[in-house]
Amino acid sequence: MVVPAPPDREVQFVDVRDLGRWLVELLERDAGGAFNATRSGVPWGELVESTRRVTGSDVEPVWMPDGFLLAQGVGQWMELPMWLADADDVGMHAANVSRAEAAGLTHRPLENTIRGTLDEAETTDDAGLRPERERELIEAWRRS
Repeated sequence: MVVPAPPDREVQFVDVRDLGRWLVELLERDAGGAFNATRSGVPWGELVESTRRVTGSDVEPVWMPDGFLLAQGVGQWMELPMWLADADDVGMHAANVSRAEAAGLTHRPLENTIRGTLDEAETTDDAGLRPERERELIEAWRRS
């Protein structure tokens, strides 16, 4: 499985179920303001290992640096979900979420978010790398 290196690089995202619940709570309290409404950073390595546990998969991650992925023409965010390498965009995964958390934003366990995402993915269009494209990238990486 192609994964952007390094494993300790953090990625931020929010479970829409947590976001929706929190927004309703803000409205009920008549609270407002500007917030970075996302989860604190989760290392890619933790996300991958949690996903492997949830799915029972024995797939091995193949960690690839940004430079290689970009040179191979891998599309940020959509072709490799949540991956950002462009210097103008990487800050999206470094937002300070303390204000939102102080206002009550909480997050369900990571494994629950992964399960929910997988359930939703079964009813939507395929996202991410096509299997043949992923195989090509892994082969190219191993040759490099």
